[in-house]
Amino acid sequence: MGIIRSSGWRLGWRAGGHKSAIWKCYLMMMRLLRSHNILRMITLLLASQLTACALAQSAPQMAALAGRYDKHFKSSAADTGYDDDVLEIVPITANSTYVRIHTATPHGSICGFSAVFWREQSDWVYRAHGTATAVNSATTNCVLKMKPTRTAINFEDVGGECRAYCGAGNDLETKGLFLRSSRRRITYLPRLRLSHQYLEALAQNAAK
Repeated sequence: MGIIRSSGWRLGWRAGGHKSAIWKCYLMMMRLLRSHNILRMITLLLASQLTACALAQSAPQMAALAGRYDKHFKSSAADTGYDDDVLEIVPITANSTYVRIHTATPHGSICGFSAVFWREQSDWVYRAHGTATAVNSATTNCVLKMKPTRTAINFEDVGGECRAYCGAGNDLETKGLFLRSSRRRITYLPRLRLSHQYLEALAQNAAK
């Protein structure tokens, strides 16, 4: 006959009675767990891990999006007759990334935008908080969301204030402009990190 000892309890292990003994041990262990809040701690830990996993799945990883996207098109305003819409994405941390957008209309109206986006739940978001723009020096409370899809990197101008970064007839509300098929590795990364757009974006982010 074997003996199971647990916190002063002694339960006989007899033929025909072992299931009852196991159940009693289980109930005793559950009481101990509850009495020391261990069960609650384990539940909270599992919940936090599941939440982190859900966020990791819902918010696209920047390593998979990093790079340069561009679209070459005819432009009557450019000296060469052509211009480019350009998007640059450079991850900074697991929760922040540098983004530069340059778009132009065929008639020469330009959007010039560079900033640090932060992960907010399942979105990547830039919030200006009264920042002066480089295009016309107007202050703006622009809220710009980056919304990657399977085929493109899109941007949503929440509230319409991000137009302050653009000339007349242009805006940062893009859909299907920056195709994921156009993504290329950024070969000039050291030079990009010394550019005034990158340094100003970091300085603005640090000042918030």
